[in-house]
Amino acid sequence: MNMVARQEVATLSGLNGQVEIQGFDFIGQDMVARTAATTAQARLVAVREIAIAALEPLKAHAEARLTWRFSQLSLDAAALGYALSEWSDGVAPVHDLIALDFASDAMTTRGLGWFCGQEIRVVPSETTRRECAHLVVQLAREMLCNGAYPETVRVAAPAMPKREVLLRVTPNWVEIVP
Repeated sequence: MNMVARQEVATLSGLNGQVEIQGFDFIGQDMVARTAATTAQARLVAVREIAIAALEPLKAHAEARLTWRFSQLSLDAAALGYALSEWSDGVAPVHDLIALDFASDAMTTRGLGWFCGQEIRVVPSETTRRECAHLVVQLAREMLCNGAYPETVRVAAPAMPKREVLLRVTPNWVEIVP
C-alpha cells in the first residue's frame, strides 16, 4: 500500500483552550490541520472543508485566525466567511488562498505550488500591474481547478483583449511572457 504523508495545511491560532473540529487531524498548541490530498482538485476540496470546519471556532474567538501554511495568508472569521460565500458560487477564492508578491520587479504567487507544483511569475512590461495581477489571478484560478501546465503554451489573455501571452513552463514555475 502506498502511504501518502499528511501535510500541514492550516494553523488555527488565538483559540482559548482546545477546540475539536470534526474530520481533521489538528495537532499542537496552534492546532495544525493536516491532509494527505495529492492532486490540485483534491487539495482544493480539502482546504474548503478545513475552512468550513474552522469558521465556527473562529467566530467564537475574536482574536482567532486561520493561517494557510502554504501561502502564509491569515484570515479572521469575517474574511473566511466572505471567502466561503464566494466559494459557494463555485469560484475558488484565489485572493484568500494564494498570496501575490509585488516586492520585486516581478509579480509572483506564493502558495499555488502547494496545490499544483508550480508558482506563477510575470515581469510587467508594457502592460500595467493591474492587468498583470488580473491575468495572474485568472491563471491561478485555472491551475487550482485543473492542475499544473505540462508544457509551454500560448493562451488568450483575459485581462488583455485581443492579446495572447506565452506561458513558459519550467518544473516549478509558469512564467507569463506578455
